[in-house]
Amino acid sequence: MATRIPSLRLHKPSQQAVVTIAGRDHYCGPWGSRRAQAEYQRLVGEWLASGGAPRVTARDAITVAELVLAYRRFAKGYYAAPSTEASQIRLAMRPVVERYGHTLARDFGPLALKAVREVWIEGGLARKYINQRIGRIVRAWGWAVENELLPAECWQALKAVKGLRAGRSD
Repeated sequence: MATRIPSLRLHKPSQQAVVTIAGRDHYCGPWGSRRAQAEYQRLVGEWLASGGAPRVTARDAITVAELVLAYRRFAKGYYAAPSTEASQIRLAMRPVVERYGHTLARDFGPLALKAVREVWIEGGLARKYINQRIGRIVRAWGWAVENELLPAECWQALKAVKGLRAGRSD
C-alpha cells in the first residue's frame, strides 16, 4: 500500500504554511517562503523515515499503547508474507497493552517486563518461546528509540533483563 504524503497548505488566518502529520498541525513559516519549504521537507522526511510513526513533541510523552500501535504498523509493512513475525509481535504485545497500555512508555521498565514474563510462565509457555516474546518487546522499544519516540535509556533498561535459562527457571 502506497503511503500518502501530507501536503503543505496555506493557513489563511495566519498566512502560514501548515502540514498535518499524524493528526497534528505543524506550522512551517510564512506561506511561499524558502523557510516554510525547508521545514516542510524536514518534517515529511522524518515522518517517512519513521515509517509513519506518530510524531510527538516530547520524546518521552508516548504511552505504551501508542508505541505498540506504531510498532505494529511498522512491522506489518516490514515483515511481509509469508513471515508470521507480525502476528507473533501482536501476541507478544497483548499482555503489555492489557496491563500497561495507559502508562507512559518511558515508565515501562525491567520490573514491568518481568511482570509480563511471569504471565507467560504462569500460562505454561515454554522457556524459549517466552524468551522470543521478550526479545520482540525489547526490539519494539529499540525501534521507538531509533525513531526518536523514546530516550535511549528506556531501551537500555529493558535490554538488562536476562532471558530464562534452561534448568534455572520454572
